[in-house]
Amino acid sequence: MFEIHFYEILLVSIVSLVSIVVYSRLRKPLEYRQLSSHVPSVTKTIWSEMKFSWNMAMAKPKDLLPLFMELKNQNGLVVHFNLAGQACILLNDPDDLKILLSSTKNITKSKDYQILKPWLNEGLLLSSGSKWQSRRKLLTSTFHFKTLDMYNVSINKHSRVLARKLLEASTGDKEIDVMNYITLCSLDMICDTIMGIEVNAQEGKSIEYVKAIKCVCRSIVDRVFTFWLWNDFIFKISESGRNFYKSLKVLHEFTDNVIKIKKESLNNSKSQHKQIETNSQKMQTKSFLDTLLNALEENPDQMTNKDIREEVDTFLFEGHDTSSIAITIALIFLGLNQDVQDRARDEILEIFGDSDRDVTMDDLNSMKYLEAIVKETLRLYPSVPAITREIQTTLNIKNYSIPPLTTIFIIPYILHRSEDLYPNPEEFIPERFLDEDSKSRNIFGYLPFSAGPRNCIGQKFAMTEIKTVISTILRKLKFETIGTKEDIKVSAQVVIRLDSAPKIKFHELKQIPITMYGLNVYTVVALVPLLILILRAVYSRLQKPLEYRQLSSHVPSLTKSFWDEVKLSVTVATKHPKEMLPLYMELMHNKGPIVHFNIAGRSYVLLKDPDDLKILLSNTQNINKGPEYRMLRPWLNDGLLVSSGSKWQNRRKLLTNTFHFRTLDMYNPSINKHSRVLAKKLLEASSTSNKEISITEYVTLCSLDIICETIMGTEINAQEGKSVQYVQSIKSACRSVTDRIFKFWLWNDFIFRISGSGRKFYKSIKVLHDFTDNVIKNKRALLKNAKNQNVLPEKKYGKTENKSFLDILLNLLEENPDQMTDKDIREEVDTFLFEGHDTSSVSMTLTLLLLAMHQDVQDRARDELYGIFGDSDRDATMQDLNSMKYTEAVIKESLRLYPSVPGFTRELQTTLHLKNFNIPPMTTVCVFPFIQHRDEKIFTDPEEFIPERFLDEDIKSKLHVFGYIPFSAGARNCIGQKYAMNQMKIVVSTVLRNARIETLGDRKDIQISMQLVIRLESLPKVRFYEIA
Repeated sequence: MFEIHFYEILLVSIVSLVSIVVYSRLRKPLEYRQLSSHVPSVTKTIWSEMKFSWNMAMAKPKDLLPLFMELKNQNGLVVHFNLAGQACILLNDPDDLKILLSSTKNITKSKDYQILKPWLNEGLLLSSGSKWQSRRKLLTSTFHFKTLDMYNVSINKHSRVLARKLLEASTGDKEIDVMNYITLCSLDMICDTIMGIEVNAQEGKSIEYVKAIKCVCRSIVDRVFTFWLWNDFIFKISESGRNFYKSLKVLHEFTDNVIKIKKESLNNSKSQHKQIETNSQKMQTKSFLDTLLNALEENPDQMTNKDIREEVDTFLFEGHDTSSIAITIALIFLGLNQDVQDRARDEILEIFGDSDRDVTMDDLNSMKYLEAIVKETLRLYPSVPAITREIQTTLNIKNYSIPPLTTIFIIPYILHRSEDLYPNPEEFIPERFLDEDSKSRNIFGYLPFSAGPRNCIGQKFAMTEIKTVISTILRKLKFETIGTKEDIKVSAQVVIRLDSAPKIKFHELKQIPITMYGLNVYTVVALVPLLILILRAVYSRLQKPLEYRQLSSHVPSLTKSFWDEVKLSVTVATKHPKEMLPLYMELMHNKGPIVHFNIAGRSYVLLKDPDDLKILLSNTQNINKGPEYRMLRPWLNDGLLVSSGSKWQNRRKLLTNTFHFRTLDMYNPSINKHSRVLAKKLLEASSTSNKEISITEYVTLCSLDIICETIMGTEINAQEGKSVQYVQSIKSACRSVTDRIFKFWLWNDFIFRISGSGRKFYKSIKVLHDFTDNVIKNKRALLKNAKNQNVLPEKKYGKTENKSFLDILLNLLEENPDQMTDKDIREEVDTFLFEGHDTSSVSMTLTLLLLAMHQDVQDRARDELYGIFGDSDRDATMQDLNSMKYTEAVIKESLRLYPSVPGFTRELQTTLHLKNFNIPPMTTVCVFPFIQHRDEKIFTDPEEFIPERFLDEDIKSKLHVFGYIPFSAGARNCIGQKYAMNQMKIVVSTVLRNARIETLGDRKDIQISMQLVIRLESLPKVRFYEIA
């Protein structure tokens, strides 16, 4: 025997690489060799190709995904590279992927897949041409929805076993690694359903098979990227090759045994004549293996024993390995995100109640939130991290033509992390698959199951299995993951492999007693709100003053009787927020400009007449906000929005100076700076994908940057993705408060706290308070540092007009600690952060959208801006803003149609004497600018977008001051309305100076809901084009 030294192996490898590279550059067609000259390439020269090939060969599986991610980030959406003579293209543009994956010609898997042939031969994964087409057609019926329904019994059975195994393993508060448990469960399922036999893997009968799968996959990935192992002989004698063939023997023996057991089972059934079925019944109950064995029996020329084994090998591998990885990671995420886990469990309890029955297909279809969780898991960690195709004909993508024989790489792991498709792509946000935006997302931007003709044949089966397993665990167990998302370490192999993952601790879910005094608990829970409603209604009618109770007798009312009140209270409580504004519009349309109604004992009057609104809003006695605002106290405490009496008057007087016109001028440089960042971000997002984008989040983060740097005097870089959790928590808190306002049973503090909505609210306000505390802390540190360096003059923080909002508060705390506390500062900062960024961002989003829908208006606004700025790229000044008459009219018209605050309330302290009625104290008066601004008596053609109505002097002179109230009016009008208008004008004008805006949508596509501010349920997307 001769001895082989490391240096000899190294020399052979280098010589092999050089030979392959040189040969490919000399012998391949010219168009193939010149690919790097017209497509962005990392291997333009022989030396760069050899270096790249060597680096790939030396890379470990865990390094491959980061390496490809870096390739894409540095070179764009289309990247060329040669890998040891093989020309490859990495595609990451959904539009290009659509062209490739929709093609019926370019369906051939790349040469990398040929490495799998000793294992899977020409099963469905590897075959091509007519064989693939006929086999795909034959097996499709195996995954028909009726067949999937038949599999549910087995999937439920093995899911229960898994839940029991996990709980047993966690005995003694132990943390466990769930991967092996789930893998064996998935193997049990695939064998019992698709193959029609039981292998009892969860009882430890098939562990050798699972280990062999992992060994084979590791050997394959070694061979794919280590070029010298492409040679069959070298691979066979290598350690990786020896491991591969040894494991392969285990896998084939397992498969042969599965087929053997199934054949024996079928023969026994035939011989015993157990059941006579009609042909239609046979078709409905045939498993995958039944179908293959039937084809073998009926057409032995078309199907052989070898064909059966290759398909069984393929589906055993693909069917259990991919699903087990997805389930494992989904459970880890649910353990890391208890709020998500709680919401998913709430959804499941709504479906099943206290029943322990099996999951059915109808149940699975109802699990919308759980499905979003699974989809988000597969977005972050698609089970198959990469797909390749070897194109047979020239592929004409958007900007390039790719010649035949090129290998195309598609890496869903990277695609799913594209910021233009998924804002904050590294965050686990299941809600992104519930939003309306998800429906308009490019379907080729989400490829966990590939797409087109060669998409995963078993994706519906996989989703059924994953949802059944997870829902079964959620019904029986509560669990927490001990670790963080950063502890999930993956490597790219044939499927994603978990190199390491945090462990999970499972606890048995404490079940509520099934019955109480013979009543089902869920029946009792359903009756509680009704009982609360009846008690409140009866109490109010008996205990409140006579004039309060008799309000319905002299004001047009919807709730003259007790049962009217009950009916309306239930109707309002069961409406979705997006249905509330149409409901109130209908009330006013049917009853007139003043309407009375009771909800759960609370008396309301809805006003629309501008003269009546003038009486209400000009009144200095009735300035208390309605009882709904008290629901904001755990969040905003007694900040300016919620406070009343002397505290409100003193605080309002103190803070008014923050919005003096000289102070506003000081804020303009910051507003301009962040507006430019926004314009740049919007153009980049549009140009990167060359498609329409959802702009809400971009505008929201810009607005948050502006409010923090101007009013708070600190930079947070929200547009760089630093404050996304704050924005999400704002939305969550607002939705929870909205739920509480309209669901009368949630008015009780205790019931709200224990409700799902209440738990989300308190979790969200913790994030909001932490954010606020951090803003205040940073500002204090800045001021302290400036003092230490003698930057500030002796008179505290400089001239009064140069003090920011937060400066004033901190200065007051220092000078008058009896008048201002840390708590007071936080409540005002909380209030202004929320009101200052959320309202403006909604208005700017809708203004840009309306401009995109009305090109004539957009052109006129841009012409006005060109008249002011010319070709200059300078900042917008106060003088410029005062000259933007048409732009201001556009914003005002946008605020008319979609006022940021759609409704507000006042609780009367004294009798309110309106034109025709007297409203007694304790009544809550509702004002809806959204409805007010659609009054035909005030605005002609109220549903039309006509900015000119705010330029026409005749129209302006006739406009009632209290007929247009986007910022409220009177003593409690919005303190920051001038600031808001400046911000909106600068942002909108900056975008118009830099970009042309288009959308394919129209006004009907704008779906809003009524919350504390208008929430955008769905919007048409927008495309931005840079102005030369």
